[in-house]
Amino acid sequence: TKLTKKYVTPQGAQVTAEAERLYELTGETKTVTSVGTGDKQELTWTYDGQVERITGQGSGGKTDYIGLADKCLDLQSGVAAAGRPVQLYSCNATTAQKWNFSATPNQSDADLGAMSVHEAWCLKPAANTAGSAIQVQKCDGS
Repeated sequence: TKLTKKYVTPQGAQVTAEAERLYELTGETKTVTSVGTGDKQELTWTYDGQVERITGQGSGGKTDYIGLADKCLDLQSGVAAAGRPVQLYSCNATTAQKWNFSATPNQSDADLGAMSVHEAWCLKPAANTAGSAIQVQKCDGS
C-alpha cells in the first residue's frame, strides 16, 4: 500500500512524504519504506497486537518522531545550544526534526539509549524532578 502525506511549513512551503507499507497476513504493518529515499523500517509485534520494536531509521540514521496531534519532535528555533528546549511542532522536514536513537552499549535492554539531533546534541531533562521539560545538551555518553 502506498501512502502520501502532505505538510505545509509555517513559511508556506509544501512537503510531501510518500511511503510504501507491507503488511503481515494478520494485518499488522511489517515494513515501511520511503518512496523518496528508500529508507526502510521493520516492525515486530507482541502476541496481543502491540508494537514490540521498530528497527531502521531515516536518512543518515535520522528520523522524525511524531507525537500528539501529528506534531513532530522539534528543536526549538532549529539552533543547537546548551539548554535549548524541544517542542512538538508542525512537521516540516527540517534538520531540527531529524533525530537519531543510539542504544547504550553493553546494555541488556536495547531500548535504553540517547536521542540526538544535529549529531552531538542529546535530549536531557531540564531538572531532576518528575514532569521536567526536555532540552538538549552536548552528548556526554550518560
